[in-house]
Amino acid sequence: MYLRDLSFRPLCRAPRDPDVTRASTLRLIVPTAALVLALAACEAPAPTATGGLPARSCAVFPASNAWNTDVSALPAHPESDAYISRLALTWRLSFVPNLPVNIVDSERDPVPFVAVNYTNGGGDPGPMPLPADARYHVKDSTKLVLDDNHLVLMDVAGCKLYELWSVKGPDPDGSWTVGSGAIFDLTSNALRRDHIASSSASGLPVLAGTARAEEVRAGAITHALSIPATLTLQGMIRPATTWQSNATYLWKLPLACGQPSYSLSFPALCAQVLAGTFIYDDPNNAPMGLRLRLKSSFDLSGYTGDALILLRAAKAYGLIVTDGSGTAGMMRGEKVQDPTRWDWDPNIGTQLATVPAAAFEVVLTGPILP
Repeated sequence: MYLRDLSFRPLCRAPRDPDVTRASTLRLIVPTAALVLALAACEAPAPTATGGLPARSCAVFPASNAWNTDVSALPAHPESDAYISRLALTWRLSFVPNLPVNIVDSERDPVPFVAVNYTNGGGDPGPMPLPADARYHVKDSTKLVLDDNHLVLMDVAGCKLYELWSVKGPDPDGSWTVGSGAIFDLTSNALRRDHIASSSASGLPVLAGTARAEEVRAGAITHALSIPATLTLQGMIRPATTWQSNATYLWKLPLACGQPSYSLSFPALCAQVLAGTFIYDDPNNAPMGLRLRLKSSFDLSGYTGDALILLRAAKAYGLIVTDGSGTAGMMRGEKVQDPTRWDWDPNIGTQLATVPAAAFEVVLTGPILP
């Protein structure tokens, strides 16, 4: 058993409003010889790993990385309104905490480095440190995109991030079968080569844009969050390194609009889609890497708890379009392994659903690349 649950108290805690104060313990996936990654710099005694070795931790990319850059002072894109109007066709700001995060230390624990068998799109060659008990997100088979399973693993021995998509495994020989995958160096801002498959349609790391439980418990998210866009453009804005063609929606949207819940949520859109009059190739569809920002004028006084923390991050760091498989505005969170000790606020969704697409603007961060 290479991954186990460990209760801990955070190394430091930022001041929090009374309405966002939460419980003080959390259970996460961690290896025998490593504690959770420290994502906020602070003055606190260092924890001690099992066996007396100092615990190792990794930041999720340098502070200068695009994900960790405050964009609250950047100018709005001149075509912001047009982009937002297009996103509004399928907009529903929401939060889905369904992504397990695996942490291992391949130098101190007997973590096997195994082969990865790519079946769709390929990716960075292995072997990769994947324990047989690694947890991964299994997408509901009733969804429109089957086998959209994500495995996220951080190896703190070298601060490497391994992300796999369409995961199945382990296979009988210990290998894993996946559609595509990527390895990221968490100490570097270097981008992947253009048009090389990763675990997201943008070529960007999933973990970087995920709301992680420990940072929310500490009171602040200091990085951008990722969202999908239902209608995408064949183009990318840095830091994205690839794109997803909008052609996929020629079959996806008719299927979605055939579901009563989707059709009721977006009646005007679905009426056009089912009638065959909807225009798919609008030039204001979202390119991968498009960055939205919650307007500074949007009043947050009525929001509380974890929803407030997410919205504050959306004002300062924004939301980056990284995928095209989902309802526009769906933010992703880490899956809590022991919800009896701590879990996300149950009313996050209710609060976020009141934030319309018009509350956002698109930030000018660079040109669209082919």
